[in-house]
Amino acid sequence: MQRVAACRVFFKELMSSDFVIDNTVVTPTCARCSTLFGVGEVKELESRGRVTKLRIDDSTAVINLYTGIKTKFKPESFLAFLGNLRIRHHERGFLILGEEMAMVDSTVRDNWILSTAIRTMRRIELLRSLMPMPATTWMRKALTHYGNSNKLEECESTAIEAVQQLWLHYNRTTKDIALDLLNTMDKCTRERLMAELEKRGLKGAWIEEVIDELIADGMCYEPEAGVLALVHE
Repeated sequence: MQRVAACRVFFKELMSSDFVIDNTVVTPTCARCSTLFGVGEVKELESRGRVTKLRIDDSTAVINLYTGIKTKFKPESFLAFLGNLRIRHHERGFLILGEEMAMVDSTVRDNWILSTAIRTMRRIELLRSLMPMPATTWMRKALTHYGNSNKLEECESTAIEAVQQLWLHYNRTTKDIALDLLNTMDKCTRERLMAELEKRGLKGAWIEEVIDELIADGMCYEPEAGVLALVHE
């Protein structure tokens, strides 16, 4: 996909946004959105003539994305997209029109959740450091519109919950893969197990923590230093 500077916010925060300045949607964390970069799971799709409506879930909320691009979208697959926001001036709200999109694997969605959570928390931290008087007029208007800290706390919770859900899925998946590998061999060095898991796209720092959890849970053990074996019931 083309590298374009675009707003990156969780869908839940975007869908709760209704403050508009100069044809851009301003979110409770003061992200000004005219173009959105997002990644999510395709839940539903519906063709309406030359337009396709997709329902995309990023684990915090589901948005409707409209596009005229002819692509073979698949439900339960992951989609990365650039979408332009079109303000509905005659009524409150906006449309998201997909301009560029591509099917991606789950690691792209996971990285998007992590990076979006980091950006969300940084925006919140910056706004709190500027309170009670943010530097710009439009920020003051946005915070007044959304009710100051209450909305920031909700956005903070959304970011934390999104990362927690990701970690629970990653932790569970990594444990299953590690146990399957250990089940195929009598013994395995920690280094070899980590190398095999890294080949599957898993990250080293998290793998170490998962292995330690498997030992603590009594699912595997170290018959000798640096060597792992499965506990057979």
